This record gives sequence, C-alpha cells and structure tokens, in this order.
Amino acid sequence: TAATITGGSLVGVVNSDVVTLNQAGTFASANAASSIAVTANNSLSGTGASNYSLTQPIGLTGTINKAVLTVTADNKYITYGDAIPTLTATIAGYVNSETSTVVSGAASLSTLGVQYGNVGSYAITPAAGTLAASNYSFTYVAGSLAVAQKALTVSGSTVVAKTYDGGTAATITGGSLVGVVNSDVVTLNQAG
Repeated sequence: TAATITGGSLVGVVNSDVVTLNQAGTFASANAASSIAVTANNSLSGTGASNYSLTQPIGLTGTINKAVLTVTADNKYITYGDAIPTLTATIAGYVNSETSTVVSGAASLSTLGVQYGNVGSYAITPAAGTLAASNYSFTYVAGSLAVAQKALTVSGSTVVAKTYDGGTAATITGGSLVGVVNSDVVTLNQAG
C-alpha cells in the first residue's frame, strides 16, 4: 500500500530556518484502481525541524495500475511429418506468490494457436488467458515452430552394367524412397 507523494511544499517556515519536507503516504487499498484514497505520512527534517509541527494534507487520491503478466510462447522444433508437439508458454510478472490465485483456467494459457504446413518457421501465438484477479492484465509474446526437412533414404538401388565408353556416368535403377510422409508426391531421380 506504499504511496509515492511528490510536489508538496512547506508553507509557514520562518526566516531562514532549514526545514525539509519528506513526503510519503499509504494507499487505502493495495488493489489496482483509480481514485484510491491516500493518507499522507509526511515528516520534517533539517536543523530547524524541531521548531515546527506538520499538518498533513487531506483529500489525496492516487492510482494503482494493473501489473502486467507476460505470456511467452515457448519455441518448438520438429521434423517435417512429425506431430505438433505439446505447445507451452511461460508466465512472468506475478507479484509475491500470487501465481495460484491470479490465473483461473491456467491451461488456456498453454493452448496456443499455430498454423503450419511445409518446412519453415511458423508463429506460435498464445491464446487469451483468463484472470481471476483484477490486479493484472496480459501481454503476449509469440514463439516459433521450426519445421526441419525430413531425411529420406533410398532402398533397393541397382547399378546397370555398361560398355566402356571413356566416361564415368552410371545408370542406377530400382531404387525406392523410404520415409515419404502421407501422400506427398516425391520423385526419385537416380544417377551416379
């Protein structure tokens, strides 16, 4: 509930007395809101301070802004053809130990939207979270899903014998691709 108070000045200091105003205050509530009543707890210091009493200002109000929870999608890496891995996110920005009381339905924060197809990099966008407390808001940081090329192997290749022709070109036949995903159309062009 600590409040920072600024801009005050002392009225009534006599002559050249050295009196310094030390400003401080307390919010009536620790929850995020606007126009919260603030109690001033100002004090005096300086060589002339003992000659004065202090009347605290009244009617002060202030604002406590919401704390921001940052939801960051974790980066994932797969090979083309693999299933999408479990998508996860990390949440940072909790005040004190409020992790278990602030977010309701926390699983929704780990359910991220992603569109992917071929080899490449795809954005992972965190899904909207649900807050159980009004002291926080969400901000989202996208991650990425990197899809790497799948390695194919060739099985059953045979080299065709040839008559000497002064060249090194070889004819290879009979090979087949192992590892093609689903109904992808991939043609093996054999040479040696």
